[in-house]
Formats: sequence, structure tokens, C-alpha cells
Amino acid sequence: MPDSSEVKTQFIHKKGDYRFRDLVLSLSKNIENNISYKIIAHNKSFTPLSIYSLSGKKYLQNFIFDLANISDDYLISTTLAFHKENPFVPISYNFNSYNEGVFNTRESESILWGFKYRRFFNDKYTISYRNSNQISNLSNRFNISEPNMSNVWNSFDNMNFTIWNIVNSNYRLSEKIDLTFDFISKNEFSSYENYLSTFNLDKLDYEQKKFHYSFGLESSTFNVGFNLNSFNYRDANFDYNEIYANPFFSFKVLDKKNMYLNFNHRTDDISLNFAYDSIYQDSSFEIPRYLMTKSEVEFLTGDNSFKIRFNSSYISSKNIFSKDKLYKDYLYSHLNLVFNSNYMKFILGFTLYDKLNDEENLVDLQFLKYYLNYNLTYEIPFKTKEYSIVLNVNGRKSMFSDKSFNLNTLPMINSNSIDASDSMHFMDFSGALKFDNFQISYHNITNSGKRFLFDSGLSDLGESFTLPKYSILGNEFFVFHYLKVSWTFLD
Repeated sequence: MPDSSEVKTQFIHKKGDYRFRDLVLSLSKNIENNISYKIIAHNKSFTPLSIYSLSGKKYLQNFIFDLANISDDYLISTTLAFHKENPFVPISYNFNSYNEGVFNTRESESILWGFKYRRFFNDKYTISYRNSNQISNLSNRFNISEPNMSNVWNSFDNMNFTIWNIVNSNYRLSEKIDLTFDFISKNEFSSYENYLSTFNLDKLDYEQKKFHYSFGLESSTFNVGFNLNSFNYRDANFDYNEIYANPFFSFKVLDKKNMYLNFNHRTDDISLNFAYDSIYQDSSFEIPRYLMTKSEVEFLTGDNSFKIRFNSSYISSKNIFSKDKLYKDYLYSHLNLVFNSNYMKFILGFTLYDKLNDEENLVDLQFLKYYLNYNLTYEIPFKTKEYSIVLNVNGRKSMFSDKSFNLNTLPMINSNSIDASDSMHFMDFSGALKFDNFQISYHNITNSGKRFLFDSGLSDLGESFTLPKYSILGNEFFVFHYLKVSWTFLD
């Protein structure tokens, strides 16, 4: 870490196929009186298709500024972030009935800002307050490549403005027990407008409010309490209000050296995006906000070199504003393995979703069958050299089932009846030359040797993300390449 007079700078640059360019610059410094700041700038370019006048230069930009002041008694920090996405880079590519190339482009801008304040009054009482705000605008446009024109049909606009206020407090009742109180308020304002003439809904403006109160007792072996939640939804035709109170508890059944076993029970609320293309402003209109009750067993064992974590949960769901529909229960299971030695590190994670009831009259909220992720790193050091060679393979595989994953609809996960399944297996093979503050690596990305495509009906991705093709022993392989340079230095 640099001292108060030094600036820490980081430079990360990636250069690859199809004019792919990814650049990150960061700057941080510790100033006097415990004040520090950080600035991050990110720029990405990518042109995957040869379309007239198409250029992917600077299609994605992100900027972050963070300022913090930390002392023994308090912490105060503020953050400002800006995101911009260029309007004319294809996010999907297909062909229409006239054999013309058609593609969608997305323009978005988002600003996030907020601050955090934490105060330690004494050994017994701590309170923190966080405020976070986000305003975003998204425009999705349907284009025909041959005449190079934009078509308002199949296009939509979406605006969101969200405000969070969060209070966390902790009071020590005794040496072993703390009294906790949390408060969260969330206000969301959203506007959606589409241009497809066959849609029954041309525009929807709505507001959602949530107030959450949590009271509990916490110790090293248990955590018990209850949550009180108030929800409100309002648009031009509806004004819904609901209040729910739910208990939560967590008990450490086993707590020995390098091993523990927990049992947890809680209820969380989730809000999914509207299926705007199927909304009808009548009595059948349903707001996609749900309560999910989870009963979980969690097990952990291991040490610094090897760890195993396993948890399994029974999850049931219901709609907050609608009592008519019933939803399928499912069993969520997750396994995580970590092995760490002097020169090798291996991480494996596997998540499985099992439906426990399959009646046709029940609604299925689940869209994944399973999710697999892994990372294997091996470092080869040289005793007389200042550098080492690092070999790495990492990947993640997702199996989608009975729902479509679309880039040009809201929500992106569409629950239309689809009796099909397909997987996406992202793999990255890389080799690197590593110094203390400098690293250069070469990466090879593929979808198990295939293109990044889903079966028909499961996605509108089309041919947008093609990869360079190679023939090896009569078999075709599709692999994307890029070179990455990372440099960290002190001024």
C-alpha cells in the first residue's frame, strides 16, 4: 500500500479479434487526515459484424469517483458513477423473411450516486446510514442492415429512477448478545414505452415503494428476530398495498475447530421485470413481486489449504399482490470447493435447482437447471528470475430450461411456454508472464469449441457474437483471442 505521498496507478489493456479493445485506468491516493480517493475509467470497443457504417469504437464507457474519510470513531464515504453504452453496436443479429440482415442496438445511460456514514459511539453502540440513487435510460432499436435504416417497430424505451435509504444499528446488551435494528426504504419510478403496433400496451408508468423493518437478537451461536415489510404499487389503473411480517432465525448446531453446521430460516422479497409485451390493463394484470421463504442447512469444513462449503435450501414462493396463482417449490443446493497450495489454486462451484412439484397448474419461477463454475491456476516460478509463468483455465456453464433468454425484450428471462433446454459453457484458457507489478497474458475464449448460440426459441441472440473458426483434425472449433496487459505502479 502506498503512503500518504504516493499515488497508486493501475493500467489494464486488452486487445483482440474483431477490433476488440478494453481499457481500464485507475488512480488512488491516501491523503492526510485519513482521507483517500479513487478514480476509475473504463472504455471498451468491439465490432463483431461487417455492417455498412458500423463502428464499435467507444461503445461502452464507465467512470467511478470515490472519496472516503476513515478514523477510529467514524467512516464517511461518497461515490459517483457514470455508465454510457453507444447506440449502434449489434447486441443480436438475425435474418428476416426477405433475407435481409436485421439487428438490435441498445443505447443506455446511467448515473449512480450516494454516500455512507458509520459512527462508533462507544464499545456498545454502532449506527450506519447509507443513501444510494440511480437514474437510467435505455433505448432498444430494431435495424435493417441492407438499407441501413432503423425501424421503430420492435423497439422500446425504458426509464428507471430508484432511491435507497438504509439504516443499520447494533447495541451490545451483554458480552455475548447484541440487539440489532435495520431499516430499508426503496422507491422505484419506471416508465416503459414500445413501438410494436400489435402490443395492447403502448406505455406504462408506475411507482413501487418498499419499507422494511428488522428487529433481532444476535450472538455467536444464534440470530433470531422478525421482519416487517410494507409494499405499495401504483399506476394509472391500480393502487395495491400489502403488509407482511415474517420471522427469521439462524442456529449454529455444530461449532468445532475447522467445522460448523448452521440451520437458517428467512423470507426475502424479490421483484422481477414486467413482461411488458403481455400486460393487459384489466383484472388479469399481475405485478411480478414475490416472497420467497427459504429453509437452509449450511455446512463448512477445512483449513487454509482446503475448504468445503455445502448448503441446501427448501424454497417456496408466493406473489405479494396476488393470491390466485400457486408456484412450484424447489430444492436449491450449492457446493463450493477450494484447494490452495504454494503454486496451485483450484476453485469449484456447483449449483443445482430441483423442482419438487410438477403439476401443470403451478407457475415455475425457476429458469436454471444448474450452474457450474471453476478456476484452476498454476504458477511456475524461477528461482533466479524476477518473473514467473502462470497457466490458468476458468469457466462457467449454465443450463437453461423451459424459458427463453432474450436481449431485446423486458424481462430478459421470458416465461413463455417453451419445452426445450440448452446450455452455455464459457471457457477461458490463458498463459501469462508475471512480474511483481506487471503482467502480460494471452487468452482464448470459447463456448466448448462452439459459437455462443442457443437453440432456436430459447434466445434472440442470433449470429451477433460470432467467433474465428479453425479446423483441427476435421472438426470445427470457434475461439476468440485477446492479449491483456496489466501494470500497477507508484508515482
